[in-house]
Amino acid sequence: MDQNGKGWLYRHAHGVEKFILKNAEQIDSRKAPQAEKIRKEFDRKWREKVVQLQNRVFNPNTKGGWVFRFDDAIAEALELGPLRNYEITLPEELKQRITQATSAKAAPYVRDLIAYYLAHRREDTDWVVLPATSFDNYYRSSYFSKKVLGQIPETILVKQERSGVSRYYITEEFLP
Repeated sequence: MDQNGKGWLYRHAHGVEKFILKNAEQIDSRKAPQAEKIRKEFDRKWREKVVQLQNRVFNPNTKGGWVFRFDDAIAEALELGPLRNYEITLPEELKQRITQATSAKAAPYVRDLIAYYLAHRREDTDWVVLPATSFDNYYRSSYFSKKVLGQIPETILVKQERSGVSRYYITEEFLP
């Protein structure tokens, strides 16, 4: 999200609008008027929403204090500034080592875990929170958390769970 509050949702809405206007003959005649409505109203409504949401995420004075809501995430994103986009490319030699150390079926998952680790590791710790549910959602199945995660050897990934939060680090041998 940029400093003007224009992020993925803003770009998506206007992308839909442009597609409908450009391809009106391919769109259901009942849906086509929606493009004009988006063009006329979306920016104003989005600006109003962004101004309304400029609260800290855990503001105790908000209704449902300490509850994380979509609106709160937008407000926090505005406060933190533009999102970082990490494009992590692992060297071919490392990809081959991963394939040799794991099953062929698990190797792509391990490569993604290593890329995620590199993108999210902080300078003050080697540990990174392991968002297993997010990985399951990314892969559109629970195969990752139910099968793959348990098959990754500790020579690659060291995992620890405390108070219901899993975290992990990648061993030096499997870092680029």
